[in-house]
Amino acid sequence: MSIVSGGFRYRGDDAHLVRYFCLGHLFIFSLALLLLELRFRKSEARSNLETAAVFVKPELTLNRTEFDQRIASGEQLVILDDLVLDVSRFMSEHPGGTFLIKHNIGRDISKFYYGGYALENRANQQPYTHSNLSR
Repeated sequence: MSIVSGGFRYRGDDAHLVRYFCLGHLFIFSLALLLLELRFRKSEARSNLETAAVFVKPELTLNRTEFDQRIASGEQLVILDDLVLDVSRFMSEHPGGTFLIKHNIGRDISKFYYGGYALENRANQQPYTHSNLSR
C-alpha cells in the first residue's frame, strides 16, 4: 500500500505513468490476495469433508436400569445427547478439573456441555459453552 500511496503523491514529469504503475500493483496485489483466499477456502472445505463425523451405530445400547447398574458397579459414565460416555480416562485432562466430572457421574451433562446451565450461580456470569474442538 505504501508503494501505491507514494505513487499518487509523486509529482515528476511522468506522474501519470507512475499512477498507472501503482494501480497495476494494486490490481496484482488484490488478485493475488483473492487467489490465496480462494485456495484457503477450498482447502478448508476439503479438510472439513475429510474429518466430517459419520454416525456409527453403537454396538451396545443401554437402558436406564443397565446404566444405573454400571454406575453402581463403579464405572464412570455420563450421558450426552443420548450417548453414554466413559469419562474415566478423560477426568485428569478436563480443563475444569476432576471435580466437575466426578460430580456429574451418572447424570445427563448436555445442559452443562451446551451452556444452558452452570454449577455455580453467580450474578452476571454467562454459562460456559464448549468450543467446536471439544465436540
